[in-house]
Formats: sequence, C-alpha cells, structure tokens
Amino acid sequence: RRGTTSRLGGSFMRRLVSLALALALPIPAAAQTLEAAAASHAKPKIVVIDAGHGGRDQGAIFHGLKEKDLARSIADKLQLALAAVKGLAARETREGDRYLGLADRVDKAKELGGKAMVSIHADDIRGGGERGVVLYYYGRFRKLHPRPGVRVLSDPPRSQVRASRELARHLHKSLREHGIPVRGIDRAAYVVLKSPRIPSVLVEVGNLRDGREAGRMADPEFQELVSRALAQGLGSYLQVSEPILAASAR
Repeated sequence: RRGTTSRLGGSFMRRLVSLALALALPIPAAAQTLEAAAASHAKPKIVVIDAGHGGRDQGAIFHGLKEKDLARSIADKLQLALAAVKGLAARETREGDRYLGLADRVDKAKELGGKAMVSIHADDIRGGGERGVVLYYYGRFRKLHPRPGVRVLSDPPRSQVRASRELARHLHKSLREHGIPVRGIDRAAYVVLKSPRIPSVLVEVGNLRDGREAGRMADPEFQELVSRALAQGLGSYLQVSEPILAASAR
C-alpha cells in the first residue's frame, strides 16, 4: 500500500504540474487568437471606385463639361459617402487626373482586395434626350474587335456575372428609393466589368449630350445624392450594418 500511495502521489503531482503548465502557457496564444479574430471581424469590406477616363482620355465633352471631370467628382463624393457606412471602406483605381488602361483597372481592383467595384461614367447618346441613370453588368451581344496593343481579358464566369447582376439590382433599388431618375439595368461587354472575382457594375449617371441632364450631373448636390444612393446600395449588397437613410431628390 505504501508503494501504491507513492505512485498515486507521483501521478497526482505530475498531473498538477501539467495542469499548471496548461493554464499558464496558452494564455498569450489564446489572447493573440482572440485579437486576430476580432481584427478580422472588424476589417471593413473594400469597395473599389473606378472614375472613368482620366488624363489624355477625356471621355465625352458637351456643354462645357468633360466626362472625366464629372466621373472624378462623383467618385470622390462616393468615397466620402462610403466612409459613412459602417463595415465598408473605399479605394480608387485612379487618383487625380491620370490615365489608366481598362485592363489595368481590373487588375488594380484585385490588388486592392475589392469585394465590389463601381465604375462611374456619363453617357454620350446622340438624340437620346434625358436618360437617367443606366446600370450595366457584363454581357456580350456581338463579337468585339479590340484595338491593336490593347490587352484582352477573358469573359468572367457565369457565377460572377450573376453576382454582378445582383449588385446592379441593389444599386437600382437604392437609386429609386432616393428619387433619382433611373432608366434601368442593361448588359455590355465593357472591359472594366470583366473581373473574374469581383462583382462589377458600370454606372452611366446621365446623358452628357442632353443639356438639362448635363446640368443636373454637374450639380454638386445631385452628385452627393447619387453617391449616397450608391453607397447605400453597396452596403445592402455586401450586407453591412447601418445603411445611409434615403434622401428625397432635389
């Protein structure tokens, strides 16, 4: 019995030491794990804003307005609007007035870790009158012949096209809730819509050829209204909290 008691005592002491070590050692590691999990949970989802044209590529020019300048102004306001949506953060493909190739914009969105991409433009429709906002996701209707020297990207997979269509629907709904004239959702084979992993939508804010619509697009208050609507739609699509309240059209 004395030997048995001695073995039990030794076994108890070993278990006690092991328990002490188990309690003492993992605490820093556990704390680091919890901190990492919290940081991951708090990490905002990146929305990539692509201001159309830029630099030597001025886009459409009518009524004293340049498409590249309108796109830049709205993109900057959208970045501010997205900062007001908890859980989102904005990044831009081009900063300032510089040229960036279309395929390079898709690459940049991937590099920035985008979860959604919105490309801002103004329409150039001859005899089209007022059109309102038109939203495009990827779709091919005819064979395209790219210019020499232009890098050709593959078509996005069908699953990605479906995701982009869903993003367009969220943006469309939010624009209408803000009282903004919206013509609808359409498909086009624009290069900036070809990301294989990032849902992408091109937004034609209005027809720059039409004087009345051009004046509306140049209005800073209208630009802010469009930006808030797009930010709310993006928040809804990416399922983040605290959407921006809809505002009446001005």
